[in-house]
Amino acid sequence: MLYRIHEIEKEIENIEDVFLREYVYEWLDAVAAGRRSLAEEVKWDIESCKKSQGIT
Repeated sequence: MLYRIHEIEKEIENIEDVFLREYVYEWLDAVAAGRRSLAEEVKWDIESCKKSQGIT
């Protein structure tokens, strides 16, 4: 997913319309925030399972 986001960012640089480019950047920021949130939830769930099973 990170690789594809990087490809999209490189493609965005070629968009001449400033407003469209800004819109796409905002959309990518939202996607990145969602990915980070999901990653944090997964980490939290893994740690929670480890603690409940007595694994350190």
